[in-house]
Amino acid sequence: MNTTIDLTLPDGWSAREPDERDIARLAQLRADHTRSVIGRGTPDVSLVLSEVIGQGSLTRRQAIALDPDGLARGWAVAHDRAAGRSLIGVVVDPDLSAAVADPVAAGLFAWAGRAVDSFVSLRGLDFTQLDSGAYALDPRQRAWLGPARYRQVPSWLQLSRP
Repeated sequence: MNTTIDLTLPDGWSAREPDERDIARLAQLRADHTRSVIGRGTPDVSLVLSEVIGQGSLTRRQAIALDPDGLARGWAVAHDRAAGRSLIGVVVDPDLSAAVADPVAAGLFAWAGRAVDSFVSLRGLDFTQLDSGAYALDPRQRAWLGPARYRQVPSWLQLSRP
């Protein structure tokens, strides 16, 4: 059973927690985003399965943004990595126009920030370090981070090999 989530989205859109029915779509959404930025990306269903309903889900809060047809077009993950350290990931369908994608991303980042507040409270802390990220070649994601009050700190190379 999905829990509806209060999230500011475009008219006709809705949000809820993901469940096992969403695994393949979320894996595809993440792969599509990666492919749109770096030219390659393969859906990793087993990783998403772990994050959404497996052992990895125990330290995460998640929301998916559904378009008016009920298709997941955005996904936010707030991850309680350690005491005083949280990670936020937001993925929005790269096929959406900026007029739609920008408010979806803003809603997901705002929701994820509130979700992290629950980690801080549960751990009895006063604050947490909040991290997110974007590829250097992803101007859209980078543009969303500023209004969400992130600032760039040291970056690193993302390497791969055959």
